[in-house]
Amino acid sequence: MPEIHPRRSPEVEAILRRAMDSMAAGDAAAMGRIFNPGPEFRAIGTDPAEWWNQETFLPVATAQIEEMAGMRLEWLDLEGWEAGEMGWAAGRAHLTVRDAEVDLRFTVTLVLDAGVWRVVQYHASQGVPNEETVGFALTTTMEEILGSIDAEEDLAPLEGEGILTLM
Repeated sequence: MPEIHPRRSPEVEAILRRAMDSMAAGDAAAMGRIFNPGPEFRAIGTDPAEWWNQETFLPVATAQIEEMAGMRLEWLDLEGWEAGEMGWAAGRAHLTVRDAEVDLRFTVTLVLDAGVWRVVQYHASQGVPNEETVGFALTTTMEEILGSIDAEEDLAPLEGEGILTLM
C-alpha cells in the first residue's frame, strides 16, 4: 500500500465553499460543473429521503434551490485536505431559509480528474444529540474523559492535539 501524506488544501476548501455557495445563490449550472457526473457519485442530505446519484442529484437540488430562494449560508468553520488524487473537506455552516435557522455540517470527497477536482461524495447533516438518537448520553470530548479520572495530578496540560494513553 502506498504511503499517504495528507496536507491541508485551501483549494479543496474553496471547492466546498463554492459548491455550497452556488446552492445558496441558486446557481445550478455551477453545481453541475463541481459535482462529478459519473456513476460513482452519491449525495446524502439531511432528510432520510435525500439519497441521490448522478442522475437524480442535479434535478432535485435545482428544485430545492428554487424552493429555498433567498437562503443565506454563513460559514462557521471549514477545512480541506488532499493526498495525491484524493481530496476531502468538512465544514459547519449556519443556514437561514425564510424563518428557519439551522446549523448544518457538510462533508465532500473529491477526485482529481484531468487536473480538475470533482466532488464524488457529498453529505449534509444536522447534528442531533446522542440522547435523542440512542436514548442516552455518550462521551463526546476529551474534557469529559479527563474529568472522569480520579487523579491526584492536574491533567490539564494533557489536553490538546496528539496521542494520549490513559491507564
